[in-house]
Amino acid sequence: MKIKGYNMKNPQTVNQTTVKRILESNLHPLKTHKFKHSEYFKEVEIAQQQGSDYVLAYKIYDMNFDQYYYICSYLESQLNIKPNNDITIFRSRKYITTQDTQETTEEPKEFKTTLKEDIICIINTILIIIIIAAIVGIGFLGYGYYQKLTRTVQNPVATIEVENFGTIKVELYPDIAPNTVANFITLANRGYYDGKTFHRTVPDFMIQGGSKDGDGKGAPTISDIKDGGSTTETYAIKGEFIANDYSKNTLKMKKGVIAMARADYSNVSSSLTRNGYNSADSQFFIMNADNDNINGLYAGFGEVIEGLDVVNAIANVEVVTRESKADGQDKPVDEPKITSIRVETYGVDYGEPETIEPFNYYNWLMKQYSTTQSSNN
Repeated sequence: MKIKGYNMKNPQTVNQTTVKRILESNLHPLKTHKFKHSEYFKEVEIAQQQGSDYVLAYKIYDMNFDQYYYICSYLESQLNIKPNNDITIFRSRKYITTQDTQETTEEPKEFKTTLKEDIICIINTILIIIIIAAIVGIGFLGYGYYQKLTRTVQNPVATIEVENFGTIKVELYPDIAPNTVANFITLANRGYYDGKTFHRTVPDFMIQGGSKDGDGKGAPTISDIKDGGSTTETYAIKGEFIANDYSKNTLKMKKGVIAMARADYSNVSSSLTRNGYNSADSQFFIMNADNDNINGLYAGFGEVIEGLDVVNAIANVEVVTRESKADGQDKPVDEPKITSIRVETYGVDYGEPETIEPFNYYNWLMKQYSTTQSSNN
């Protein structure tokens, strides 16, 4: 280290005159001096005796304690002053020279940032928040999608109250016959079936009900399934079953299955078969026994989960021969009355059914008659 041209690396070779000149030229009694070192600083306070007290004379910083010892020894012997405190203080590489009579203390620097640094910090913070929010959001979306894929949705359940007989509960299957289920739910929850009857009962086969007029005749109108709909325009729905080119519905006609009733025009003309397939509206039947002969020919859309005993009781009521039916007895003497049908959907909206214009059999007959008459003429 060099101080104004004087070599201090080997203090033993520095004579007293040199030390004195160094002190006189470099040290001032009212200032604190620091000499930079590559790793740390050592601090030595040098006090001068004044009477019984010692007054601070010099405070020196440097790297080599031997240099201080040599200097302090000289000062003690020549200038009547002595070291007051030999303290090794580790400091940073940079140093500050305090002035006047202030003691040397290296105060921590106040941390200051520029506007640019503040902006960068804010942007980084916002980016981190966005990234975290995105990760959390993706996690929630992924979990929601997983739940959607894995959860089991509760199928709707219809409760059929029959006066003097009891309750029948039917689980509906929207997965295999969605439009049929939507039609039944809409009619039921709008009160259409309230007061209707089971107008046809056949032991070891089925019970049938839900006709508009209560005798197997009449059809619901658009107003029965939609607010503001026509009160005169009737409708039908397409048959969701295999024979009608609908392969999704594989439900077999076994005991307890509920299905939509429909017309059968195939005995009139094979060309009308499809019209019969797409003629269901409000009438339904519940199987009282297995019947494989009609598998795939009717839109089954649910199964009884409670009340099969009620179905059996209704199927075995006293019946008489229906005037319009020559093939057997199926008209109950006292038709079991449906008090109400309501469907619990468990919060799922199955919507309104898709409808089609019903086939008008009477108009078809009249057309056939007119054609025949024209041919005869």
